[in-house]
Amino acid sequence: MPVRPFIPNRRECEAIWDKYDMLEGVRAHSLAVARVAACMADRAEEKGFSVDRASWEAAALLHDIAKTYTIRCGGSHAQLGAMWAMQETRAPWIAQAVLFHVSVPWPEKVLEANPLLLPFVISYADKRVKFDQVVSLEERFRDLFARYGLNEAKMSSIDRNRDFGFKMERELERVLGPLQNIR
Repeated sequence: MPVRPFIPNRRECEAIWDKYDMLEGVRAHSLAVARVAACMADRAEEKGFSVDRASWEAAALLHDIAKTYTIRCGGSHAQLGAMWAMQETRAPWIAQAVLFHVSVPWPEKVLEANPLLLPFVISYADKRVKFDQVVSLEERFRDLFARYGLNEAKMSSIDRNRDFGFKMERELERVLGPLQNIR
């Protein structure tokens, strides 16, 4: 018999945060990312799209589940977080959103075909939150360059993510309308 997915609500996500000893700042950031995702879900529903709100919220709340561990021990918080998210939820779509929230590996035509695909939504929502504040993509990437642009390779990676972030924003706005006022 297949194992059924478990889509945790906010309280259950907070219990998962406790299990993995998530730092308070990472929790506050995750709550803000969930607020952005919820605003996007509201817009999508207003436009007539069917939205799995529970999965959007859980993916947003769990996207940085491994951030604390990797701050302390190293490694990829997206890769480890995806594994932990899969272990906790048995929902591959949530694990996929966690895995790809930093960098989305798909070609632009996938984004253009379905900008409301969960990994795009969570990646965009994360890119709009600096610490626990919702900001513009430009402000967020200025901060990322300042904090993480330590060498040419990291700057190049951040630059690619910035370009894709603006492409996501354009495609999401094409479908949902202006997103600059999301706070």
